Amino acid sequence: MFKSKFIEIISILPHESRKKLKDFIESPYFNKEHSVKIIGTAIIDGLNKQSSRLEKANLFRLGFGTKPYDDTAIRVVLSKLYKLTLHFIKTEFKISTSEINTNTLLFLRKNHLDDHFLETLNKSKIFLKTQPLRNEKYYDGLYLILQEEYEYLKAQKRQGDYQTKEIFEGIEISYFIKKLRHCTRINTIKTINTLDLEFAFIDEIINYIANNELYKIPVLGFYYYTYLSQVFPEQEEHFKALVGIISDSESDFDWDELRDNYFTILNYCIRKINAGDDSYLKTLFELYVKSLDKGFLIEKNTISRFTYRNIAETGIKVNEFQWVDEFISVYKNRLEEKFQNSFYALEKARLLIVQKEFNKALDYLSRISFTDPLIELANRLEKIRIFIELNQSDVADYQLDAMNSYLRRNKGIGYHREHYRQFIHYTKKLIRITSSDKIQLQDLILQVRNEPKLTERKWLLSKLEAM
Repeated sequence: MFKSKFIEIISILPHESRKKLKDFIESPYFNKEHSVKIIGTAIIDGLNKQSSRLEKANLFRLGFGTKPYDDTAIRVVLSKLYKLTLHFIKTEFKISTSEINTNTLLFLRKNHLDDHFLETLNKSKIFLKTQPLRNEKYYDGLYLILQEEYEYLKAQKRQGDYQTKEIFEGIEISYFIKKLRHCTRINTIKTINTLDLEFAFIDEIINYIANNELYKIPVLGFYYYTYLSQVFPEQEEHFKALVGIISDSESDFDWDELRDNYFTILNYCIRKINAGDDSYLKTLFELYVKSLDKGFLIEKNTISRFTYRNIAETGIKVNEFQWVDEFISVYKNRLEEKFQNSFYALEKARLLIVQKEFNKALDYLSRISFTDPLIELANRLEKIRIFIELNQSDVADYQLDAMNSYLRRNKGIGYHREHYRQFIHYTKKLIRITSSDKIQLQDLILQVRNEPKLTERKWLLSKLEAM
């Protein structure tokens, strides 16, 4: 009988596993080549029967019929059978759930197939190094491969470090990434819901990463700086560092991680802006543009109506009017059908208002109403602003009273209620005050500046200061 890696490896398979391998090779899902199926089945049957007919020429006739014998063709078939067998072993002897599957290495090592083990080990290392990702899955895979190499080397000799340092680093880095990633998720949840949860050893981990400069590993560095930016939001250097990492090392993350990380950065900017720091508006806008280009904000070919509005509003605030006009038109059809016309009209009106096309804006707003109380309040607010800009104070005053009634009738408004009540209060004062009353005017400006709960503060101040 001739020598072959395929024959060598299946020779040590248990009889029951050989039967399963035969089914595996015959399955059109795994193998569609007739010659591979026929020759593979013949070799397995021949080994089971200890047949003397397992010679290359006999196998070639079975697989290729009356064609002239071609040794290269038979070697190609045997190579494909060997690869199919390695694939089978991964499935049949499934132990690890890692994406870097070490089942084959484990099987080869346990069965003392040293040449096969070393060849597969080398291929596994090369494969891992050539992958673009350097996230926790990469370090998990590195650990598993090195662990198999350690077990092999330990069986070969009694002395040596067996790459224990590299194994330890793989465990540490993978753990640190997992730990920090989970902590940043919990911190995000804490901004919405109260959670009484302590992070064990987190200070020690942060100090260890800092002292050993492990933040230079991009994926670990991203979660390290994200955690620090959450705990110390006033220290902007942490935010700048994580933005730099995501810009320079996107390929180190898989798509889902990258999407989550963009949301993390977006939410940080939004929190800063909500706290009154408008210096983050430009960064937020640029992140929205990148997120759209990468498809992060589209789910099942649909964009959320709230995301649609937030993007448009951010673009308007940074004076990207042409971009916003194109965006609301292009992405209108990506909204749920029942929201397409209304949300497009609202944002088109917002765009026209800042361009002082008040009558056109009012025409858009007059066509729509919203079941969502917060969006309906935004709609009503824009109408009030337009009437004031058009010097129609009586109509604006009527609309303010209608808004106040709407606030009383609707319960699902939360903390926004007080912000709109203060808007009504100060806008009514704006309508009634005269520019000649300088003392009251300055007092009103001071009140608007210091009011902690107030929507459209900038617009109110601009109107008062222009009097």
